[in-house]
Amino acid sequence: MAAGLKMENINYQNVVQALLDAIPEIKSKYEEKRKQWAATSKKDDFHTVPTIVYEGVFVPYVKFLFDSGAEAELKKVFIFLERLSSDFNERLKNLVEVPVCEDLDDYLERARQYMGPRTLQLSIEFENHMNEIAKNRGKTKDNNFPKDNK
Repeated sequence: MAAGLKMENINYQNVVQALLDAIPEIKSKYEEKRKQWAATSKKDDFHTVPTIVYEGVFVPYVKFLFDSGAEAELKKVFIFLERLSSDFNERLKNLVEVPVCEDLDDYLERARQYMGPRTLQLSIEFENHMNEIAKNRGKTKDNNFPKDNK
């Protein structure tokens, strides 16, 4: 990581800065999105909403890396994600599961080649959870009420 946060000091409040320190290549896109957010929301609090930053800046960057075949950069990205996945903080792990694993969709199988053991485990658990939800949707009617088997 660049000068700034050390990996052991990452928490949900500073995870956006940790991302920018670890992957400085996304800073210009982050600033662009932050300005759009401020203009739309009338607040400059983009950095306080990690899921939006990870969905709107980080995941598109990861997809770009896959499309570009940027091996070294992909390795760096997944080292960072492994650190978040290995933390005991559920909110940090949730950032890996939802905005990253969910939004990587078509890239997920390729991404698993770069994942460390904890990130891989989280991605599989998340995928199983989503498959279970999809399976259960077929067992319910509108408003999630159980089917009447009469």
